Amino acid sequence: MARYCYGYLYFKDIVENSFFLVVSSSNDLAHTYLPRAHTYDRTSYANILADAAVKFVKELHKLGARKIGVFSAVLVGCVPLQRTVFGVGWCYPYINVYDTLFDMIQQPKKYGFEVADKGCCGKGNLAISYLCNSLNPFTCSNSSTYIFWDSYHPTERAYQVIVNNLLDKYLTKLY
Repeated sequence: MARYCYGYLYFKDIVENSFFLVVSSSNDLAHTYLPRAHTYDRTSYANILADAAVKFVKELHKLGARKIGVFSAVLVGCVPLQRTVFGVGWCYPYINVYDTLFDMIQQPKKYGFEVADKGCCGKGNLAISYLCNSLNPFTCSNSSTYIFWDSYHPTERAYQVIVNNLLDKYLTKLY
């Protein structure tokens, strides 16, 4: 019984004093909407995703989490995949959480990046996730100079810049 109580108190302390970041929507929007487009219009599908995110945050809260940040959706039209498929001209940064990512794309040298228009992995502009691994001979040798790991996802270093910016901007509001 003592172990259970100690374990529970330890768990409770960790959960109550941790900062949780809930990140959803980018892959949901990019990969799961089209197969469901015949059933849902964009607004309905966005509402379903938002409801699922709210449910998840409420479950975290029930478990004792009190410091929870929720990322919003990605920059529609700005990632290399969308630029390649749909063209460069319609990149529209309407989501505040990714203002830093948008600025990084527009001014990569300001953040110490060299490449903003293609991913570190792959030979073209359409390589995504499972095609990107250490066995791929077309993976770059220094991902820290790239904003994007593949043609959709930011690199670890890019995420670090984004998270540092968010922590500077929002962390004091949570504590």
